Amino acid sequence: LRALSGEIEPTKIPERPLDVLMQFLAGLLVERGEVEVSEALSMARGSACFRGLSEPELLSVARFMSSPPRPMARLEGGRIRRGFRRRLFSYHYDTLSMIPELRQYLVVEEESRRPVGVLDEPFVMERGEPGVRFIMAGSAWEITRVSGQRVYVRPSDSLEGAVPYWLGEEIPVPYEVAQEVGRLRSEAEEAARSGRPLSDLARGLSERYPADPGVVERALRPAYEQALSGLPVPTHERVVAERVGDLTVVHVHAGTLINRALARAAARALTSRLGATVQVDEDPYRLYFRGSVSTGDALEVLSDPDLIRAEGRAAAEASGFFRYRLSQAARKMGVVARDATLTPADVRRMAEALRGTPVYEQAMRDVLQRDLDLEGAVSVSERLRSGEWEVRDLGERGRHTPVAAEGVGRLGPMERVPPSRRRFLEIQRIRAELLSSEVTLSCLACGTSWTEVVYSVPERPSCPRCGSDLVAASRLSPIEAELAISGIRRSKKAARALSLLRRSSSLVRRFGRDAVALMAFGLSPGRAERLLREHGGLTDSLLAALAEERKRRLLAIFRG
Repeated sequence: LRALSGEIEPTKIPERPLDVLMQFLAGLLVERGEVEVSEALSMARGSACFRGLSEPELLSVARFMSSPPRPMARLEGGRIRRGFRRRLFSYHYDTLSMIPELRQYLVVEEESRRPVGVLDEPFVMERGEPGVRFIMAGSAWEITRVSGQRVYVRPSDSLEGAVPYWLGEEIPVPYEVAQEVGRLRSEAEEAARSGRPLSDLARGLSERYPADPGVVERALRPAYEQALSGLPVPTHERVVAERVGDLTVVHVHAGTLINRALARAAARALTSRLGATVQVDEDPYRLYFRGSVSTGDALEVLSDPDLIRAEGRAAAEASGFFRYRLSQAARKMGVVARDATLTPADVRRMAEALRGTPVYEQAMRDVLQRDLDLEGAVSVSERLRSGEWEVRDLGERGRHTPVAAEGVGRLGPMERVPPSRRRFLEIQRIRAELLSSEVTLSCLACGTSWTEVVYSVPERPSCPRCGSDLVAASRLSPIEAELAISGIRRSKKAARALSLLRRSSSLVRRFGRDAVALMAFGLSPGRAERLLREHGGLTDSLLAALAEERKRRLLAIFRG
């Protein structure tokens, strides 16, 4: 009906896409060799999608292109110049098309190693986790692991929660359509309350909509029956919450993108409040929370627009949608090869390395423009807080209401949202890795070298053979260290190794086991000394700095 009436969704022009901007700058450098920043900015603003482009945004992309290794551009003063010619030209011509590269993954039955079929990248990035069930070749399969270009599965006896393998990027139900569905349910409720037969209502609506009366009647029967039972029906201006067992359902007629944002932002807030994992899913008309989430908790969080906004971006970052968008942005912006195959675990590591870069920002923009409507979610939350929309809490029930049962029956695998303790866990992970690392210790007095695990090294290391405190820590092998100390090999490599050991020994004498841990991490003695002086030892702030160090290393690895 909306299409016949000319009510077509407006075309959304992407705002300031950074992947396109990077390709534009690369094209200028290929053609000219160099360009003034001001001129590039003026040219870009000539396009409608870059009309609001700021100079800092353009410079951030130029700096990213100028970052090692093998920078494709050089930012010098107010000019952008060519960097490594081969990399620049390769990037420019490999990524000319803005059509996403669609990778496919071979599905393999783990026990027999026989191929079952193929999965597209969006499915793997969004849902490719162990335990997820899907339907392929007429059977249900459960993912056991994803490795390289293969998804290993085992047969599943249960179809419960299994999703079709072709389910990738779905066409979202707009807010306006979801609201119209809510209005129809309101009409069904009014008809039931007034004693009007559902068949009579369906005949009337079939004249308004190009649909068979029987189809309309089946669509509205759950709402009609719910009203007959005396329960409130969720509508375009009424939110209803109910809980059966460990599943809480909140009915919100806000469409696919808004409900995705609402559900995930609320789930993050609930995990922080409860200190326990919450599973979450949504459809255009309902939010689902599995776990120890009461209807009151869910409604309280959903009615806090500031909380929804604060948790929304973090929720987007943790979603499977973000993994897919990041893999696409990384290909478009030259971080990984166009034909590279990435697993969800690869993308999680890449996200850590790319945080704060234009690639990460572009992936986030894509998610917030195409997959989740955070501003719409905040707007709905404001309506709930202000009372513009009615809220009804049905609390704990023995069984789902008819309208809820309609959605619960189609519920697939739910996304797990663990408690938000990211920084704490990251620091503890780095600490554990440091203390469990093996390190080579070398005595500069007698030339003995041996290996130890960092946590077993005394606070003030000394040589077990001669008792000297002239002990160096390194990632050299014991043989390499002993050869360097003995002077048997006279080469530049041996000289560099001896210099490293002497500087390391000086550091270990001053800072003890903390210095040993940083040398095991692979830092140079100079870098380790600066960190220890700045942070006063192996503190949480130093470990956070090491996390940033790892981020830079990972970025260098992914960029080749």
